[in-house]
Amino acid sequence: MKVFISSTYNDLIAERKAAIDIIDREDHAVAMEKFPAIEEIPKDLALSKLQDCDALILILGSKYGSLDPDENISITEIEYNTAKALKIPVFVFIKSGSEGKWGNEEEDETIKEQLDKFKSRLDSIEEKNHRKTFETPDQLAAEIIYALRNYEIENGMIGGILSIFTPYDEYSKPFMDRNKLFNHDYTLVGRDEDLKNLYDFICSDEKVALIYGRGGIGKSKILIEFGRKFDINHPDWKIRYLREGMELSKEDVNQLPARKCVIVADDVHRRSDIMILLNLMKKYPDRFKLILSFRSHGLNYINTVLSQASFDPSQIKNIPEIKDLKKSELKKLAIEILEESYNQFLDPLIDVAKDSTLVLVIGAQLINNELINPRLLERIPEFQRTVFDKFEEILTGEISTDIDPKLVKNLLSLISALSPISPQDQQFIKSASNFLLIEEHDLIRCIGVLEESGILLRRGNSLRVTPDVLSDHILNNTCISFSGQLTRYAERIFDAFWDLYPNNILFNLSELDWRNDNTTNLLNNIWNRIEKDFKEGSHSERAEILRNLDRVAYLQPAKVLEIVEYAINNPAENSSEEKSPYEYSYSHQSVLAMLPNLLKQIAIHSDYLPRCCDILWDLGKNETQSPPNFGPLINALRSILKYEINKPFWYNLKALNSTEEWFKDPKLSAYKSSPLDVIDVLFKKEDNTAIFERHMLNTQPFPVPYEETKEIRVKALSLVSEMSKSDSTKIRLRVLKSLTDGLRPVSGIYGREVSDYERNQWLPTQLKILEIVESMLKHDDPILNIQIIDDIDWYINYKYQEDIRAKSSSIIGLIKDSFDLRIHKAIWNNYPEYSMNKDQLNLIENDKKEAVNELLSEINDKKELFNFLNDILNNFGETKIIIHPENFFYLLSNEKPELSIQLCELIIADTKCALTKYIGSFLEGIKEKNKSKTLNLIKISLNTNDKTIYTSVAANYNYSKLGHPIDNDEIEFIKKLIAYDNQNVKKLAIESLRRFSDENEAIELAFSIEIDDNEELADSLCMVFDSRLGISPKKLSDDDLEIILFKFINVNELDDSLYSLDKFLGYCSTKIPDKIIDFFLKRLEMTEEKFEDNYKFKAIPYRFENGINVSSSPNYKDILRKVRDNTLNPHISKHSISDLFIEISDGFSEPSIEVLNEWIDSDDAKKIENVGLLIKNAPIDFLFSNYEFVSRLIEKSYVLSKDCYTNVIKFCEDINNPFDISRTPGEAPPAAVELRKNSNQISKKYNKGSPTEKFYSSLTKQAENTISKAAIEDEEDS
Repeated sequence: MKVFISSTYNDLIAERKAAIDIIDREDHAVAMEKFPAIEEIPKDLALSKLQDCDALILILGSKYGSLDPDENISITEIEYNTAKALKIPVFVFIKSGSEGKWGNEEEDETIKEQLDKFKSRLDSIEEKNHRKTFETPDQLAAEIIYALRNYEIENGMIGGILSIFTPYDEYSKPFMDRNKLFNHDYTLVGRDEDLKNLYDFICSDEKVALIYGRGGIGKSKILIEFGRKFDINHPDWKIRYLREGMELSKEDVNQLPARKCVIVADDVHRRSDIMILLNLMKKYPDRFKLILSFRSHGLNYINTVLSQASFDPSQIKNIPEIKDLKKSELKKLAIEILEESYNQFLDPLIDVAKDSTLVLVIGAQLINNELINPRLLERIPEFQRTVFDKFEEILTGEISTDIDPKLVKNLLSLISALSPISPQDQQFIKSASNFLLIEEHDLIRCIGVLEESGILLRRGNSLRVTPDVLSDHILNNTCISFSGQLTRYAERIFDAFWDLYPNNILFNLSELDWRNDNTTNLLNNIWNRIEKDFKEGSHSERAEILRNLDRVAYLQPAKVLEIVEYAINNPAENSSEEKSPYEYSYSHQSVLAMLPNLLKQIAIHSDYLPRCCDILWDLGKNETQSPPNFGPLINALRSILKYEINKPFWYNLKALNSTEEWFKDPKLSAYKSSPLDVIDVLFKKEDNTAIFERHMLNTQPFPVPYEETKEIRVKALSLVSEMSKSDSTKIRLRVLKSLTDGLRPVSGIYGREVSDYERNQWLPTQLKILEIVESMLKHDDPILNIQIIDDIDWYINYKYQEDIRAKSSSIIGLIKDSFDLRIHKAIWNNYPEYSMNKDQLNLIENDKKEAVNELLSEINDKKELFNFLNDILNNFGETKIIIHPENFFYLLSNEKPELSIQLCELIIADTKCALTKYIGSFLEGIKEKNKSKTLNLIKISLNTNDKTIYTSVAANYNYSKLGHPIDNDEIEFIKKLIAYDNQNVKKLAIESLRRFSDENEAIELAFSIEIDDNEELADSLCMVFDSRLGISPKKLSDDDLEIILFKFINVNELDDSLYSLDKFLGYCSTKIPDKIIDFFLKRLEMTEEKFEDNYKFKAIPYRFENGINVSSSPNYKDILRKVRDNTLNPHISKHSISDLFIEISDGFSEPSIEVLNEWIDSDDAKKIENVGLLIKNAPIDFLFSNYEFVSRLIEKSYVLSKDCYTNVIKFCEDINNPFDISRTPGEAPPAAVELRKNSNQISKKYNKGSPTEKFYSSLTKQAENTISKAAIEDEEDS
């Protein structure tokens, strides 16, 4: 914020200094003291500086000042007049004497009289709110801060050239000129209930009010009338209207008063920043209320946006749609406007204007002025059209005598098509002047005249024709003749301005077509062009076209749907990689990714709902899913079907009906997605919505109404029941998931209280679900039965509903404990062992042993057993159920090793079989009984070079159930596994080194392992030398440690999440401190070269969990010097060397400070700068615990050179960056309070104006600014 200081000079030197100093603390004072050093400041220079300022501080003493020869008043008064003309805030401070009275000390009578008049102006009522008196400079400084702060609390932050939020007087002024044909300066009739609804809304707990109706019905008049008496009716609130044509941003909240405020947004169906406005509401729920006004066709859109913004229905006031005035009300309005001499036309006028208040208001004035033939009242459509034609004719004819009315008419047509326009946009001016065949300066002048006359209404940086219905009429007449023939104007606009205003053109023309019931063929040629461009376009060009269709998908569903379907079926021929300015690679998938939102908007029209659902399903049925996180296509379908605020239940039912054919698809089991992924949302009994309240994200739960959704649920359950009859285990299991999800009782999510009545009303649905589950038992499917037991068992102990407990127990009792079930259960083995006690685990182990014995007693033939087990695994594999059969196969092979050897031979002969994944478990069981045979099997199996076998064998060596050591005769197998070209196999094999019976062999093998840049392999190798998990690193000599350490020189990231690697580095730092420093310095040298090809490379970890502990080394200072001296190495990365020095400095211990002081004393500017470099990442406390060191550094740099001093100060400032501003609402940031205290104490130890004092004082100022901003935020939130 720039604040201009205006006053006489010689008599107010101390006062001006106080004002400048207090402003400069937080903002920027503009004053003559800062102007060029010339004897007299030219008036033009002062005024040019003032025009760039955001506010004026005027200090009036007892002198008037010298007179300007041109205006014959003082420069101070000229500056005051200029500030008023610029409409920037003016704050007046009048100096009084010791008795509290102002005195005029001018001796010249003329000048004395001028000073008195100027003082009287400042005493006027207009200035009272911003006029204060003072006696001393200190009082002036305090009054300035108070005045600025109070202004921002009442009016929002000073400094915005044009606020997006405007007060009532400014908003309503263009509409209240009775000399204009269109104005709102007449009595509001028939809208008392609407006004009452708005006033009641202010007193309610609701946050958002919706007021809507068709164009010309009188919404804007209601909003203006509401604001006219707002201050009287609600003195505790402020009201602000949102300007059209300015994009809202989250920072714009600073423009609002720091007190309770109602924000009124008109024509929000045209705005693209509505979500930002709603997010602002969520962030400050106790401070703001929001009134949204829009045309009726925008209701679904607004409700959708509110739902997406997670507004609870209890927060929204749905004011009934603004309807036509009653005949009696129209008559009352007509009597007020129509002159008495035309009373004979009163009733015909009312009849013809019954569906448009605007027609009545303008028509009456046209009749008054004898500008329209009243006899046209007999023909309603013709009269209405004539009213607007005449309205337009009068407006364009009254503009200016030197502007051609034809130009005005053409310009209004253009603006109506492109609205809103940005007249500051030079590209628009150029394109529009070419289109209208006029000079650019003539266009600019004409736009200015139209705005001045009130035909164009400015909203922020944009202009539009007002009223909206006139703009609609102009565009309609320009594009469509009276006989209904197209003029081809729409195509001309498209040709000339598509690149500049694609969204506006499509929206305005689409809305015009929509108002004509899409029967005009207005957009046919344009759509043909868009379709042609789309068909010929690349992936990125298609994506851009789809972006432009986003706003019109709801208005033009049929045409947008055609393009959507073409996009799906016809990928762009240009398949080469395309790059956007952001290097984003576009593909056909990029284009498809834009379709879900378009289809959701089209689906709002229930006629298109089934087709949109089918398209989304066709695209999404093979979309990769990882529930509960679905892909965008399935999520779009779930969004369409789910229960939402303001979504009618018939819509949910129709959406559900659209899915019915999907369930009949014979290929259903082959898809990655299931129709149940979509309809599961209809089984919810409760849901929640997220709401921001006072910096907190709160969750508001709500119940799903049982009776209103019963028909939907019955239909959904019938589809699920039919699907449960499938022959596919995979499908039956997916059905079971939906059923058990739907079975869940109402739990009262997020603390919501649930009554017995609410809980019990869902009982019929729950029992129906259990009936379907019971019917699925007839399949006698062991996998399904295992899952039923697992899913239903919980309900046997459910305490609330006896019927559910009894039915669940009955279902489990019906499941036969068969041989197949017991074997499948043992192989499934998916128990939550972490939550089970020892007795439970022993019971499960015994069950598996019994299952093994039962299986071996039933099947002794190797081939039969092989096929039997493979079939079970394949069945589980098809269902995607997670199983853990490793222990079962170990027990089996341990019990019958010879048979298991034969099984392994069959597996090796058929590596594609399901048992291959578990060959390691068989080998471990056999090994206990016949090691030599096992080693031979391993050798043969590894000769297959099969990845699945290698993985299983490596996993078995790494995770041996019994912890068998790896003997020397198995080392060759480990080497072969480590050499295998698969990271997971390598990782498992490397980690198995810790189980070598001969540790020397493990160490020797470790030396041969190549890590390259793979951090995971590095971590695995370090795990081998973790004394808790493997071989103690004490077994390694210093040379051994160095060999292992430098294997990691190319590793991308030494992240502390790699626990074993971090621990190993910490150990090396204590044993070979010189080498660990060489290691990191070498990585720092490699950074620039590495980063060119690999942006993932990070030389130094972000954080050392185990630390780099070199301080105990006898060479500690030399180690510190080595790092320090490498700041002069041109190949070293300067960004991270500070982190390395800080890490080894042991909290900036005395030796580290001593080493840095050696360079401060060197008088070498480069070395002194590099001392700053080494401390720049230090913690903030360093500045205070080592302030004498910091002072020596700053003072020495100041003496050496300006560049050295500037760089050192920058490094010292970096110590405090980023500054911690976290805090508890209502309190100052603790870090800022601590910074202010410490920096203020230290600054006082040094001479005023010294480099050290200036630095620490700047920290104090930074802290004060942070504290002050926090206080303003709290005031805003209060």
